[in-house]
Formats: sequence, C-alpha cells, structure tokens
Amino acid sequence: MSYRKGASLEYKVKAELEKQGFFVIRSAGSHGLADLVAIKREPTNLPFPRYWTRVYFVQVSYRPKPLSEIKKLIELSINYGGEPMIVFTIEKDGRRRRVTLKGSEVLSYVEKKGLLVTI
Repeated sequence: MSYRKGASLEYKVKAELEKQGFFVIRSAGSHGLADLVAIKREPTNLPFPRYWTRVYFVQVSYRPKPLSEIKKLIELSINYGGEPMIVFTIEKDGRRRRVTLKGSEVLSYVEKKGLLVTI
C-alpha cells in the first residue's frame, strides 16, 4: 500500500470522528499499534457519574491488517480501558468499500478468522 492512500484514509476517518464530537490524535508515521486515538466525553443516565469517557484505539489500513496486529490492538484496548476500532477497505463489485468495526465487532471478526482472544 502506498503511504499516500493510507494517510488519506486516516485523515478521512479522523475527520468523521471529529464530526461525531471526538477529540482525535493521529500518530504520524503510524509505527505504533494505533494510528488514531479518539476520545469523547458522553453523558450517562446515572446520577453518578454523570459522564463517562469513550476511548477508541483506531487502526486504519487500505487492506485488512494481519490478525496478529489486530490482536495486539485488542490487548492495548483492554490494558488501557478503551475499545478497539479497525477501518480497512475491501474490493467489492470492482470498487473499494470501507469497513469499520468497533468494540465487540472487532472481536467477532477476529474469531471468525480463527484467532481466539481471551479477555
């Protein structure tokens, strides 16, 4: 994958998350486990706490990443109290379509591919 395609997709995902009210940090060069970290404070229906913080550790790639890298992202999310999110594109009907999986959807995707993740 060319750097330009991947970076372009990262910027698109970053902009979409920011539209949803997230504060998004991009890891330049993307040499870590997460390309983006998205943080948002959301209200609860409870008297206390009134707010909770949602954190996504986001891995963005033009093609699906190897399962071993996705497993590391899941472990990172568990260790630091966030949720994993993976975004990639697939070829369908001669066009590239974006796939976005969050939280438990990532776990289901990994398990369907044959990798067991213990929490």
